[in-house]
Amino acid sequence: TYFRGSRGFQSGTIRGRSITADSFSNVVQPEKLWAYEGGVKSQWLDNRLRINADGFLSEYTDQVVTVTESSAQGFADIQKNAGASEFWGFELEAVALPLRGVEASLNYAYLNTRYLKWMQAKVDPITGNPVFDNGKPAMENVANHRNVPEAPDHTIMAGLTYTAPPTTAGIFSAHVDASWVDSTINNVNRPIVNGVEHAPISTNGNYALFNARLQFVDIPLQKGSLDISAFCHNLANREYRTFGIDIGSQLGFMVSSFADPRTFGLQLTYNFTES
Repeated sequence: TYFRGSRGFQSGTIRGRSITADSFSNVVQPEKLWAYEGGVKSQWLDNRLRINADGFLSEYTDQVVTVTESSAQGFADIQKNAGASEFWGFELEAVALPLRGVEASLNYAYLNTRYLKWMQAKVDPITGNPVFDNGKPAMENVANHRNVPEAPDHTIMAGLTYTAPPTTAGIFSAHVDASWVDSTINNVNRPIVNGVEHAPISTNGNYALFNARLQFVDIPLQKGSLDISAFCHNLANREYRTFGIDIGSQLGFMVSSFADPRTFGLQLTYNFTES
């Protein structure tokens, strides 16, 4: 069993890029963090079963966040401060040795992320003009309209490995694994079209992947040894987006990136030894 707490700090900075003079002149404030983590590690059944659990909580003040902004003049990734944000989650891990040479593993992770405070100048939704209060720009909390990017709520991974008894010719093993990743958001801002939040390209759907590997290692040579591996990534040839962004109606285009399709490979590794 363990528990730890820590305090983090990242100094403020100025923006190296921006698309407006006002945005460029704003200073990025220092980021502060309180982080807490606790968990338990255990062994069961004569060390044939390992179960670990871990939980964490991260509380940010003025978290530094990269935001993509666009206008008729172009677009830029700039840094802004989220006044307050909170990340928490937990992870469960189980590894078992059910049979001789067989190892099975299962991992599950849950992640909850949200911005609690994100202040920005209020804008009239009809005219698009800034709103003033007693001669000063009115501010509003838009945290509910901001997303923590690339943060899946649920992630599951499972694996199975068989390792044959060692021989004078080398050691053979086979491994398969599967993973499932929840949907994610790519961008902090949610694009608005005709007053409605609309960002299909900014969302990556959930996906499952399957991988496999065969290898024969520690093949003795006159000087050193040789490892041979054959592998396949994305066995089901799943097509899924890894990133997408709508640059905005001002520039009129979108950008998407997709992961590699089914990929086969052969790997040779020569291990040198001293003469």
